[in-house]
Formats: sequence, C-alpha cells, structure tokens
Amino acid sequence: MQNGSRSWQVRASGVLAPNGRHIYVTDGSDHDYLTLAYRRNGGQLWSDRYDGSGPDSPGSIAISPDGTVVVVTGEERDVYWFAGTIAYATR
Repeated sequence: MQNGSRSWQVRASGVLAPNGRHIYVTDGSDHDYLTLAYRRNGGQLWSDRYDGSGPDSPGSIAISPDGTVVVVTGEERDVYWFAGTIAYATR
C-alpha cells in the first residue's frame, strides 16, 4: 500500500467494498493503523494514519448502515493493552 511518499509492506487486516463504488482497506505497519479508501478503478480517494502512544494494531473494519462512516477497531499498547476505535467520514 502507498501512503504519500511512503510505501507500506503490509497484508490487509480488513477490506471492505460495501457499495461497489469504493474499497476501504486497513492494516498496520510501523506500529500504526493505516486506513485507505480507493475508487473502484484503483484510484486512491484518501488515506489516514493513526499513531497512538505505543504500538497499534488494527483488527477489523466496518461501515455504518448509511455508508457515511468507516469504523476501524483494534488494539493500542503502551504499558497496558487498550481497545482503539477510530471513525472516518467516507468523504
């Protein structure tokens, strides 16, 4: 996956194509969540990276029933393990 000028060598932990128009992908690299949205033709719509206080590991991805919000859940580790949830507007 590509995020700006950085290439991420990852295996997606979640892929979602709810409406046939857009594809949403999430996984982690460099201990961060990376979430990307693509058009059906492969063009990238947006990307976002979440960097918590420690190593972060996304686990799953879902979309709201009305298609306006993508939700990524996973784990964040510092001294303790925490559940992490991030919501993105589908833009």
